[in-house]
Amino acid sequence: LDVKTSARVLKEGDTYDMAAIRVRVSDEDNNLAPYAQIPLFYEASGEIEVVGPKVSVAEGGMTGTYVRTTGKKGTGCLKISAEGLTPVTLEFVIE
Repeated sequence: LDVKTSARVLKEGDTYDMAAIRVRVSDEDNNLAPYAQIPLFYEASGEIEVVGPKVSVAEGGMTGTYVRTTGKKGTGCLKISAEGLTPVTLEFVIE
């Protein structure tokens, strides 16, 4: 799994802040796996929550979701997993 996020530091203010999570399924040579039609699972902990789908299918080898702040400062983690693949955990700081 190749995972990128639009932000690792989120700011809590008058409203919540969000980050877009982009996931790319790659083969052993780091090439996009366009035929990988596998479900990915998103599990949030701490001061973030998943806004987009908590389960999505990698169509064309790519998928994603969104996370947002919960109204509190601190930290949060998003674990992304799929059967047979090494899970990825993203850490966020909420200011």
